[in-house]
Amino acid sequence: MILNLIGGSTITMCTFILPPLMYMRLIDMKRDPSWPERSMPLWERVLLWEIIVTGVVGGIASTTSAVVGLVTDSLGTSCFTNFS
Repeated sequence: MILNLIGGSTITMCTFILPPLMYMRLIDMKRDPSWPERSMPLWERVLLWEIIVTGVVGGIASTTSAVVGLVTDSLGTSCFTNFS
């Protein structure tokens, strides 16, 4: 259950949210003159934001289900009493 909670929050951040954000930030960085001028088409930016929104929704759903699972299992019977 703890792994579900950690995985629901951190894996979502590491795979869906942070890579597109860092990519867009690198593309938009213009303060260093040695950095080459880059641009991103609108369709690509929209696609990256859709990936981020999907990751946020999935992360919230998986984290919520992990918390609900932790709360309901901890209030139920002990796992040690069910040896079948």
